[in-house]
Amino acid sequence: MSEKYDFVFVGGGHNALTCAGYLAKAGQSVIVLERRELVGGGVMTEEFTLPGFKHNDHSCMHEWIHVGPVYKDLELEKYGSKYIGYPELLGRCSIVWEDGSSLIWWQDPERFAKDISYFSKKDAKTFLDLYYHWLSMGPLVSGLLFSPPIPPHEMDSRMYGTPEGRELMWLMRTSTENALINYFESDKLISLLGIMITQLGTNWDSLGTGAMLPAMTSASHHMKLSVGGSIKLADAMCRFIEAHKGVVKNKSE
Repeated sequence: MSEKYDFVFVGGGHNALTCAGYLAKAGQSVIVLERRELVGGGVMTEEFTLPGFKHNDHSCMHEWIHVGPVYKDLELEKYGSKYIGYPELLGRCSIVWEDGSSLIWWQDPERFAKDISYFSKKDAKTFLDLYYHWLSMGPLVSGLLFSPPIPPHEMDSRMYGTPEGRELMWLMRTSTENALINYFESDKLISLLGIMITQLGTNWDSLGTGAMLPAMTSASHHMKLSVGGSIKLADAMCRFIEAHKGVVKNKSE
């Protein structure tokens, strides 16, 4: 390869494609290199069983892509991405325990709270209170996630001015485990909600992960399914990059 590029991405996961897309949009020359024949990383859809039967082998439901600015900024719908609402009859996730009991995290918070009440009526009420409280904090959380980092001293002065800010600062400095134990009494509910943090590739007892509780709980109502499979999101990102003079190469090219 004799061409020169401003940025070279080794690996074509959706995060690399997002970064490459923004750089290409800004006029930088970029190339994304993927060792597999399919580009997308965890946003992948393949035929594992029979021809024509496609399966999402990692990410199935997408929520963060609809919370932040990426979907709009990269014009992903224009380049072939399409989503439908996640069926309310399906839960976000569930656990079945050895004693035969189970708990499903339903999208409908009222339905989820009803199931929580079988284990703890107190937790059922606490969850509903926190859900709607955290939902109101959504813009505050999203504003922090999708903005340039703020110096710690400046963050403190801004956040400690409101009760919501003080709560978020506490969550940002504690672990998911500690936050859940502080809010709830049912081990089964705590274990189910604790699963969310593992989706980010970190441990639930890691300091600083507590802030993901309001973020992921309030983002749950944004869940959607990619029409044609999760890989269609990656395909749209690739088209956007190529439309802005970027290059995406996989194993077969």
